[in-house]
Amino acid sequence: MKYLKMLGLAVIAALVVAAFAGAGSASATVLCKTTTTPCNSKWTKGTQVEFNLRAGTSATWKDTSGTSLKTCTGGKWKGEIINEGSATEHVKIKNTEISWSSCTVATVSLKLGELEIQHITGTDNGTMVLKNAEFTTNDFFFGDCSYGTGAGVDIGTLTGSSIGDSIMDINGRLGPVGGSCCPDVVWVEEFTITVPKETPLFVRPS
Repeated sequence: MKYLKMLGLAVIAALVVAAFAGAGSASATVLCKTTTTPCNSKWTKGTQVEFNLRAGTSATWKDTSGTSLKTCTGGKWKGEIINEGSATEHVKIKNTEISWSSCTVATVSLKLGELEIQHITGTDNGTMVLKNAEFTTNDFFFGDCSYGTGAGVDIGTLTGSSIGDSIMDINGRLGPVGGSCCPDVVWVEEFTITVPKETPLFVRPS
């Protein structure tokens, strides 16, 4: 029994050491102008970014059965990097505009929230988590409906590029936070970066 107890304590100690070792080597996310690790040319705090709806495409909101609720042929997403990321933190962008134009149904941003970008292991891309955003729309069938992301919703992927045409590929599900009988919606949209122009962008581990 004494041997088994000592063996058990040794196993626990080993697990604790491994946990601390893992924590010490963990990395979060930065936006980088190169693919080097660690990054030696970060996109820094205060950088203004702008994405526009990809030419020749449309933004769509559909219910979960695939029925179209709205289509837009114009769209814009603007923000400012407020946390450039580190070994323990992900990149955070304060949204300053999320808008749509030329829509079959008007949609207004009530709360812009922030966008957190999390590196996808083994790639130069990142998962986009939209936090504390809220939108309202007026649909012919459902009337006034509001949709929010709360503490965070995975809305798609930021794809890195060396030639300054990085893509925000939106494909996320939003739940209603206001209105009656409003369905969940699937938001699909493809943005390309326009500011800063011709600047490489890679999502990298810190």
